[in-house]
Amino acid sequence: MPDNLNFNLCKICCDKSSDFYIIKKSGQNNHETNELNIINEIDETDEVSPFTMQEMIYDKINMNSQNDSLKNEHLRLDFTCTILTCSFEGTPQEKAKQIIEIITKGDGYHYIYKNEHISKKNNAIYTIWYNCSQSNSLAKRPQKHEDLEKHRDREYMNRFNCEGLVKILINTSTCIAKVHLKHNILHKRPEWLGVTESIKEYIKKNTCLAPSEIFKQIEYDHPNLTQKQVHAWWSYYIKKEYIRDNNDQLPSVQKLLQEYNYELLLNKEIVVDATYKTNALGFELYAVVGQFDGSGFAMAYLFIEGVKKDDGARKDILKIFFQSLQNCGIRDLTYFITDKDFTQIKAAQYVWPNVKIQICLWHIKKALKRRLADNTLPKSVTYSSYTAHEIFDFINIEFHPPLPLVLNIQRRNFTFCPKDLRQKIIDLLEMHLHLHPLIPTNGQFLTSEEIWTNSATTRSCYLYNYFSLDPSPPTTIQ
Repeated sequence: MPDNLNFNLCKICCDKSSDFYIIKKSGQNNHETNELNIINEIDETDEVSPFTMQEMIYDKINMNSQNDSLKNEHLRLDFTCTILTCSFEGTPQEKAKQIIEIITKGDGYHYIYKNEHISKKNNAIYTIWYNCSQSNSLAKRPQKHEDLEKHRDREYMNRFNCEGLVKILINTSTCIAKVHLKHNILHKRPEWLGVTESIKEYIKKNTCLAPSEIFKQIEYDHPNLTQKQVHAWWSYYIKKEYIRDNNDQLPSVQKLLQEYNYELLLNKEIVVDATYKTNALGFELYAVVGQFDGSGFAMAYLFIEGVKKDDGARKDILKIFFQSLQNCGIRDLTYFITDKDFTQIKAAQYVWPNVKIQICLWHIKKALKRRLADNTLPKSVTYSSYTAHEIFDFINIEFHPPLPLVLNIQRRNFTFCPKDLRQKIIDLLEMHLHLHPLIPTNGQFLTSEEIWTNSATTRSCYLYNYFSLDPSPPTTIQ
C-alpha cells in the first residue's frame, strides 16, 4: 500500500466511510477471468473520505494485477466515487490538484492538467479534467537543437494508448466531489514519477541560479530527471520567495516591501508607447513603463482592437486605462512621455491635468530623420521668415525654403535637405533637448528663455555658415 496521506476529517466521517468500504469490500464476489476484465465502479452516491478512495483504487488494481508491478494490459479501470472535500483548502483548482495527488498514490500513475469548466446553471460546480502523463494523446514530436553540442539525448517516456483520464466534479457549496477515473489498460508506471525531496531541497537552496544551470549540476546523478521538472520546482520556490498575494500584484508587492522594511516609492514619470498594425487581428498593444533613477520598469499593458475604434473611442478607453493606474497610486504624475500621439496626450491630460507632456527623444529623432530624407516636392511652405524674424531679430528674412511652384523646380532636382547636413541637424536637436534650467551649461545655470534663445542662435549660425550667409547674429550666451 502506498504511503498514507494525512487528512483532517472528523472521526465520525472517517469511521463512516471506512466502515462502508469494509462492508463493500467484504461483499465483493470474485471476478471472472475474461479476455478483457473491467473493474466495476462503486455506487457514486456513497460518500467516502479521500483516504478511503485511495485504498479502494489501490485494492481494485491490486486485486486484478498480474504481477508485483500492478500491471495488466488486459485490464480496464473504470472507477467512480463521491468523496468529502471538507478537509481541502483553497480554490477548486487547488482542491482538484490535491485529489489528483491522492489518486496518484492509489494507482501509481501521474496526471497532467487538461482543462476545466464552470457550470452555467450553477457557478459553484467546477468540472476539471486530467490526462494520464503516459497517454499517446500527449506525445509531442521531438525537436533537435541546431547546435549538436546542445543535444541531450535520453530515453523517451513510454507511452500507451490508455486514454487515461480523471474527471473531477467539485461542488464548492456542499464540500462534495465526484471522481471518475478511467484507464483503458493498466500499463507500466513512469519510472521518473515525482521529484525526490533531496532534489527539491537542492533546487530550493539554489534558486539564485538559472534552472538550466541547476539541471546541469544534478543531471549526472539523476539521469531520469527532466529540465522541465527542475524549472517547475524552481518557479515554485521562486514564487514562494516574493509572492504574498496570488490575486493582486500590487498588494503582493506592498506586503513584500513591508516585510523587508523598504520604502514604497510612487512613480512620478511614465513612458507610454503603442504598437500599430503589427498583427493580423488588428490589435494595438499599449505599454506603460515607469522611470525611476535612470531605470525602466514595466507597469501595465493594454490591448485594443484598433480596427474598429476611432480616435474618440480610443481616447475613452485610454482614459479608463490611465484612471486604473491612478487608482493604484499613480496620482501626482509629473512627466508623461509619449510619441506625440494626441489621443494619448488628451487622455493623460484628462486624468492628470497638471502633468507635463514630453515627446520621446527616440521618436523625435526617428521622425526628423525621416523628414530630412524626404525629397517629395512640397505643395506649400508653412514656414514664415518674417514671423521668425519678429521673435528673433537676428534671423535673416531672406533665408527661407524655396517655393517649388514659383521657381518651377523639377521633381527630380528637388532636395529638401542635403545629406551631409542631416546628421548635424539631428545632433543639434539632441544637444538642445538635453538643456535644462537645473543643469548647468559651462558652469552657468540658464533660464528657459536663455536656453531657447541660445538654441535658436546656434542653429542659425550653423545654417548661415553652411549656406555662406551673413546674418550678423548676436553673441551666443555662454
